[in-house]
Amino acid sequence: MFTEIYEEAARLSKIGEPAVICTIIEAGGSTPRGTGSKMLVREDGSIIGSVGGGSIELATIKEAKRRMYSNEPYLLECVLNKTGNVGMVCGGEAKVFIEPLNSPPKLFIFGAGHIGYHLSKMASRCAFAVTIIDDRAEFATKERFPEATDIVVGKFTEVAPQLKIRDNSYVVIATHGHAGDKDVLEQVLRTDATYIGMIGSKEKNEYVFGALKEKGFTDQDFSKLYAPIGLHIKAKTPEEISVAILAEMIQHRHANDVK
Repeated sequence: MFTEIYEEAARLSKIGEPAVICTIIEAGGSTPRGTGSKMLVREDGSIIGSVGGGSIELATIKEAKRRMYSNEPYLLECVLNKTGNVGMVCGGEAKVFIEPLNSPPKLFIFGAGHIGYHLSKMASRCAFAVTIIDDRAEFATKERFPEATDIVVGKFTEVAPQLKIRDNSYVVIATHGHAGDKDVLEQVLRTDATYIGMIGSKEKNEYVFGALKEKGFTDQDFSKLYAPIGLHIKAKTPEEISVAILAEMIQHRHANDVK
């Protein structure tokens, strides 16, 4: 069972999905499972393994889901009696070590053109789990993006709301001919994405901002938007622009690191 847990943890990490491993590190008295028992909790609450079933397991799953994005371990103490905290009367006590797995940040690239192509390859080598989104099936293919963890083909307005864009997600908007940029931005500004970048000139961006402000978006809504995107290194080619974008994302990712 432990092998299955670790294999699933590795699989989820590879595709950028969160998970938590829960381990009983101390058990005394009458408890359903002993020290060393393990359980993996996925984002949807499904599990592999067990820390005892019943109320203790429900309490552990609840705490694991609550701390799934904290990246900080937590010690859950379960008292199994009438006055305890998990509603069981076995008479024992258990301490469960809750360990969120550090999954790589997800990068959603809207646009499978030249910039999306080069950025995907560079970002995947810098520990980003890349998802490519485009409305052109001939461009968004596994052959063209073998490094991507996911490829989504469809209308941007229909696809964007279905994506799991969380508070550790990065979004780059570079649709073909900028045709879908405004529609995508309108959708992703409503998410918890930590970084949103959009390709385009100052004039084009001002037009997009104005159109979205007419729909009720405010300056505060644009506060996490990087537009024009990328560090200012006088980049010209798609490869250079991709370097500038990736450098800005890395800078953002490590902005709060302890010096």
